[in-house]
Amino acid sequence: MAVYLDIATGQKKDFAPGVDPSGGDPQSNFQLMRYDGSTGQFMNSNSDVIAAQQKVLNDPAYQAANQSQNQGTNLGGADSFQISSGDQELQNIIAAILDAWNRGDYGTNPSAALQEISRQSGMSVDDLTASGGLWNDIKGNFVAPSGITPTTSVVPSATAVPVPPAVNLSRADLLREQADTEAIRRIRATNFGPLAPLGQRAANSILNQFFGQQPITNMAGLTPREDAFSQFQQAPPTAASLTSALGDIRAAGTSSPGFFNRFLDEQGQPLAGAARDAFSASIQPTLSSINPSYRAGYGRFLGNQFADRAAINPGSYQTPDQILDLMTNAFTGF
Repeated sequence: MAVYLDIATGQKKDFAPGVDPSGGDPQSNFQLMRYDGSTGQFMNSNSDVIAAQQKVLNDPAYQAANQSQNQGTNLGGADSFQISSGDQELQNIIAAILDAWNRGDYGTNPSAALQEISRQSGMSVDDLTASGGLWNDIKGNFVAPSGITPTTSVVPSATAVPVPPAVNLSRADLLREQADTEAIRRIRATNFGPLAPLGQRAANSILNQFFGQQPITNMAGLTPREDAFSQFQQAPPTAASLTSALGDIRAAGTSSPGFFNRFLDEQGQPLAGAARDAFSASIQPTLSSINPSYRAGYGRFLGNQFADRAAINPGSYQTPDQILDLMTNAFTGF
């Protein structure tokens, strides 16, 4: 028997082997669940599941029958997440990050996925994790992907672990060590001040473009991010200048400090997610010429296309040279 969830009703239904109520449409309201029928686990991608949900919500017949309930659909129960119908962009962000999580792009650390949701949505980690926050609804989906075992560091009991001396960092050092999500909040507050939601979205579009270009324009991180953002505002990089900068990075090679620190581990091997980040850099010249209203969505679309190709050819991005080639060959199309 195969178990399908009817998104329109929220009911699970059993179908005989060979019977496909979706008709082969991955965005049908009938979504095939994983073999154990567990909640929140679908065979189709989360992007397809959310697109299917949106079709149901946009159906006039469904709207007429659920006028007081058009608040989103719970995809499967307590372990799945409640997707609001009020913010399609946020739905797409979560779906794309959850797909990346299930591919293993974030390793086994849910905090990395949380930080990425915060970065792309412009919502602070504090807001996401507060009581009643969005993270509390969706975190049950961010468990270790199948086949990946979480790693823990075990210290033998007989080994004395030295306690490092306390170090008081300067403000400059503290700012330099801030994660991108906190840096985005700080730079947004400093440069744009208090903003309404629409203004926040516009500011986030600018900041996400800036941070997306940083691996190219400030790879080694030698320029403080505030200064780099001022330069970005005064003279935004063009597609031509970004392509030229990628050429300079290629000429410097994999041994350059900036490339090594950003993409490789201590053994000189690509970090988890290095291919994703390298591809993100390669599409920046293309994204720089896209209408800001569509830039983030198009970037996510290209990222999903790349992830599919990487899944089909898993050995394509295993060496530093492969990562360098991926990054510095400016994207022109699949």
